[in-house]
Amino acid sequence: MCDSLKTCLVLLIGIPASGKSFFRKFLEDYFQTNCQSGLGSVLVCSVCYDDFSQVRNPLSNDVSKWRDERSKVIKLVERIIVCVKDKKVINPNTFSNVSVINGHFDNPDSFLIVIDDNMYYRSMRYEYFQLARTYCVGFCQLYFDITLQQALKYNKKRCTELQVPDNIIETMFKKIEPPHNKHLWESNSVFVTSNSNDHQNPIIENVISCITNALLNPEKIDNTKIQKEESRQITNSNSLHQIDNLLKQLIGHLIRTQVKETISPNNPETVAKYLSSRRLSLLKQIRAGSVMLPVNLNEPVNQAKIELLKPVLSDLLQQ
Repeated sequence: MCDSLKTCLVLLIGIPASGKSFFRKFLEDYFQTNCQSGLGSVLVCSVCYDDFSQVRNPLSNDVSKWRDERSKVIKLVERIIVCVKDKKVINPNTFSNVSVINGHFDNPDSFLIVIDDNMYYRSMRYEYFQLARTYCVGFCQLYFDITLQQALKYNKKRCTELQVPDNIIETMFKKIEPPHNKHLWESNSVFVTSNSNDHQNPIIENVISCITNALLNPEKIDNTKIQKEESRQITNSNSLHQIDNLLKQLIGHLIRTQVKETISPNNPETVAKYLSSRRLSLLKQIRAGSVMLPVNLNEPVNQAKIELLKPVLSDLLQQ
């Protein structure tokens, strides 16, 4: 599916009020002014998640709607990539809510799809990396590094309807996972600090260098890596299954001994119901990585590891 047009997904990542949208508009102006830069003639498509979202609070209880919206944006980005692959003209009227810069170019040398979103979890960004790999396009990330105090201050300077509640910014600041080169697919990333809003030359040079590197080195499907990842996921799933079986055994033991005698001797059914709910909650936390265990879930859980896990899981069940 690869072709000669250099294409790149450029992810803008950061908490609300970190400067993403401001920098996106700067990039649009930059490439409009420098449309014949070192990248040749550059066509830019900007996709801002806020222009599509009805759920203004991604941490609200309306999780299903929020996920649906994210899925629609990813599918939109995929349609844009397919359009480029099919050599269809991209102009301001092609996609609603998408900003097109230099859309008058019939045959651009470089095509950038700039995605402006919080993407505070690494898994959110990985979905776009998978797109880049599937369609053999470049991939890079710009992470807007800012302190919580600075973000809260900048948020207050926004017009009222664009301000984000402080508690959302605070929660997202705690949750955000910055790019890390221990994940090879995140190695082509640039950190943009909050004091870079004046867009000094070194920052712009780093950003353009990052984009250029992505354009010259499009992602490709590596079957070896895919097989390893699938194998890892299978092992991970099997490990969780073994842990679940161990939790069930421990629940039976607790009901027969300690719990039945000391907590609720007259109502073991209530205790069993509680422990079952606790088991499901623990599995969810283990899967998410919020509960750490003294074993590697990417490796098979043998009998020695089961013996190591027994006291830990027993304590967790009774907390």
